[in-house]
Amino acid sequence: MWYRFYCHSGPGHQSMWEQYHWFETPLSEEEKEQLWEEFFYERDYPIGGVEEIEELPEKERKLQVMKYRAMLESAEMMLEVLGDE
Repeated sequence: MWYRFYCHSGPGHQSMWEQYHWFETPLSEEEKEQLWEEFFYERDYPIGGVEEIEELPEKERKLQVMKYRAMLESAEMMLEVLGDE
């Protein structure tokens, strides 16, 4: 399932940050809090939360597809370099 982690930060909370992550199993409230802290601990005065979402926004889905295609191409190239049989 997909989760959206979001944060408003800075004086007056004018900056907005968000990340999308896939997890095979549902996250507990404790896991959500722990991950949120990991993702945004360096931000000034962070406030925000975590929400489970049915599907990614289209723009984010396209970015994820591009990222994983690039990873596949890189892995295939490395396998050729290593002489995968």
